[in-house]
Amino acid sequence: MSAEEVGLIGKYSRLVTYRNAEPVLLEDEPGNQMFVIKSGTVKVYVGTIWVVDLGPGDVFGEVSLIDNGTRTASIFASGSVELLAMNAGEVDLIAEAKKEVAIKLIANLAKILSKKLIMVDDFIMKQTGYDLKTKFSEVMLDVGQKRDTSLFTGLSNHMMEWLRQYFTTAEYQQGENIVQEGDFGSELFQIVLGQADVLIDERKVAGLKDNDIFGEISFLLGTSRTATIRAMSDVHVNKISSAKFNSLSKDFPFIGYRIYVNLCKLLAGKLRLADNVIRQSMDNIVYLDVKKSLGV
Repeated sequence: MSAEEVGLIGKYSRLVTYRNAEPVLLEDEPGNQMFVIKSGTVKVYVGTIWVVDLGPGDVFGEVSLIDNGTRTASIFASGSVELLAMNAGEVDLIAEAKKEVAIKLIANLAKILSKKLIMVDDFIMKQTGYDLKTKFSEVMLDVGQKRDTSLFTGLSNHMMEWLRQYFTTAEYQQGENIVQEGDFGSELFQIVLGQADVLIDERKVAGLKDNDIFGEISFLLGTSRTATIRAMSDVHVNKISSAKFNSLSKDFPFIGYRIYVNLCKLLAGKLRLADNVIRQSMDNIVYLDVKKSLGV
């Protein structure tokens, strides 16, 4: 996080300190708060093996904050450490009192999760090629299908009507590319009706169907598309650009906040399942390399 973002967190979080070698988090224990390092460093361990050091501005614990799940690593203080701690209840209190601030916080979390997913995705491709990549993509899509959370969870029918002025609809014919790998884009898509394939280097790695969401990484980070999405039937989509979404969030802060929360839950679910895929499919050394690249 930038100094400005850390300062924002600092206004609404608790300052906690740890002494050298004192545990901050323990692997497999439940947790519901995240931490931002204000000063000092911490060491990250998977089992008894050191993975990486984290320093000022680094964030950890955000997945458990979002999904209230168990920790995937142990964190120990390396010297004296000052941390800014925030749990889900405190985030909700901010959302009630200062919706605009809460939107900034949750948007930052969504971006952090997106960056970590990109690192996992890139590492898997470099280390194992398409076999694990295909499995990874299928599991990632299953998250959205099996979880109760969708992009619009928590929004009333009345709120959905308000959304119509910000989302646009589009239709694509069978065989037409909806997005092209490598192109820059800022739109988030939801399939209303139809089927599409996810292709990397023109090789299919997954499929999409009604209600599936895609494009969230470029939407959040403004980066190039990581895959081509090709219509395999006539496809109808709803879509919204990041600029339009910013307008939505200013006009209707609760709706913007709720959609960001839903995106975070989907991304956190993908990261947690990615952790399981890597554990099951790769040896311990490669798994630790992935964790090191993520800084978690």
